[in-house]
Amino acid sequence: MPSYVVGASKTEKPPSEKLNVAGIGIGSMGKGNLGNCRGENIVALCDVHVHVAKDILTWLTPTVSAAPNIWPGFS
Repeated sequence: MPSYVVGASKTEKPPSEKLNVAGIGIGSMGKGNLGNCRGENIVALCDVHVHVAKDILTWLTPTVSAAPNIWPGFS
């Protein structure tokens, strides 16, 4: 049954149709790749530089429903 039949928006994906995405190594190109996944469920961010992951989280905040986990890499 289509989700709009039970009152959901026709333009927004239901949670069951969203991918769970984890960004690993999200420096320069990784940020662009995550930007292309803004409509999906971003669940985790990982980078060697934790401040980069926190900056990306700030950048993503308007488009994510729940804050993803941030995992530090090894330096």
